[in-house]
Amino acid sequence: MQYLNKSSRVFFVLAFMLAAAVVLAACQDEIEDAIDEAATPTEEPADIPATPEVAETPTEAPDDDAVEEEPAPTPDPEAESSPVPDHDEVDDETGATPRSVLVYLVRNEEIAAASRDIAGTPEVATGALNELFTGITPYEHDLGLGTEIPADTRLMDIALQDDGTLIVDLSPDFEAGGGSFSMRMRLAQVVFTATQFDTVNQVQFRIDGQEVDAIGGEGVMVDQPLTRDDFEDLSPAILLESPTPGDVVSSPIRLEGTSNTFEATMQIEMIDSAGEVIYRDFATATSGTGTRGTFDVTVDVDIQNEGFGTITMFEESAEDGSRINIVQISVDFRK
Repeated sequence: MQYLNKSSRVFFVLAFMLAAAVVLAACQDEIEDAIDEAATPTEEPADIPATPEVAETPTEAPDDDAVEEEPAPTPDPEAESSPVPDHDEVDDETGATPRSVLVYLVRNEEIAAASRDIAGTPEVATGALNELFTGITPYEHDLGLGTEIPADTRLMDIALQDDGTLIVDLSPDFEAGGGSFSMRMRLAQVVFTATQFDTVNQVQFRIDGQEVDAIGGEGVMVDQPLTRDDFEDLSPAILLESPTPGDVVSSPIRLEGTSNTFEATMQIEMIDSAGEVIYRDFATATSGTGTRGTFDVTVDVDIQNEGFGTITMFEESAEDGSRINIVQISVDFRK
């Protein structure tokens, strides 16, 4: 049969359209599935860290058979810590009790003692010498005290030998300026300041770490260790080392120092703030008449007028009884 009738052609067209619709629907489902798979990531992006899971705190009751650990006891500060000293008794920087030392200055071209407070330290010689190199205070200046040590002098190093020799290394500034008197006096200031301590007998000088035979333009010899005896000509006949100018004193008053007077005898006079003589007597040293000795005298004084007065020590002239070799300091008398 060469041609289809009209009804057959209509049926054939409808069947073809239905098959096409089925095929198209199937393709649409596959396309949507492919789109969904492409849109859904299979793993976390590398640059976005995953949020860590937070462990939940168990809420169930502990096992009755488990052993319960006791909490560690809280430390008791008062029981475990060392007692803290009163603030007034403790140096703020070192935590050690401050102490008073002597520095030896110059008055009337002779050695004179003054007291300074330094931070508590076992290295008291270092502390005393560093104080000496700071120069004089305004109060000391007003009392007529001075120094021959150049202002820029620094202590480079210090070392104590077994024989009591203290090696003192100073900056080159120590040699600056001055004649022979100034050089010898600055040496004496260092020697007297260092030898106030029982462990130090003599001083060996170095400049900038180097051993030297002489210092200054005058060539003052320092090739051998120096002692106080090397500066007898720069020492007053009566060297009062305690009390020192400005000290607060009350009865009984202790006087200490060295002297080289006729027959080792000296006079003591104390005058209070009202100008009244409150003490007058003599004392003797361990030696005299060309040999320097020491004195250590404690006297009872009736102090009625508090405030600044004077302590004067002197020698009476064997010729006419006048006062000679006078040393006088101002002190604060307290009851």
